[in-house]
Parts: sequence; structure tokens; C-alpha cells
Amino acid sequence: MVRPDEGGAGAPPVLKMTDEAVSTVRQRFNGLAQLCGGIVEDLPDGYSLVTESCGSFFAQIDPGITAFTASWQVALALTADEAGAIALNVNELAINLKDLDRTLAGG
Repeated sequence: MVRPDEGGAGAPPVLKMTDEAVSTVRQRFNGLAQLCGGIVEDLPDGYSLVTESCGSFFAQIDPGITAFTASWQVALALTADEAGAIALNVNELAINLKDLDRTLAGG
């Protein structure tokens, strides 16, 4: 999973992941980003189903379900953004700010 870079004599070895390991880790973080993004898109449908199903109890649950849904949307959207940013920077010794900006801008 980890291999030393082929450095010259005298330079300390730099440990890097194998290409296969990098690909696996990136796929996992990209998969997490897609999963969380999909849940964010589906939350309004879940909110509608719950509020339509509660009938006369809507007034009692509305404040709680609204806050609950909003908090999960924010948390999952942030998780999706961060997972995408991590995927871009796996096995890098520095953060690629251009790719990070593109990811956070939704591109």
C-alpha cells in the first residue's frame, strides 16, 4: 500500500501510496461525497412525506421537523464537500488549492 519514492542518495525516502491504493481511497471518498449529495437532494421529499403523513399533528411536529431537516441538509452538504476535497488531495504532500476551489464551487 505504501512504497518509498525513488529518491537520490542522501535524500530521505518519501513514503507514498501505491497507485492502486490511491485509486481505492479516492473512490471511497468520491462515493461518500456522491452518497451525501444524493441524500441532501432527497431530504425535501422525506420532509414532505413526514408532514403529509402526520395529519392533524402537523402543527406539533413542524418546528422540530423543519429544524431537523435543515440541520441534516447542512451537515450532509458539508460532508459531501469535505469528502470531495479529501479525494482530490489523497497522497499529496500539499493541498491543490485550485482543485479545492473548483470542488467547493460545485465544479
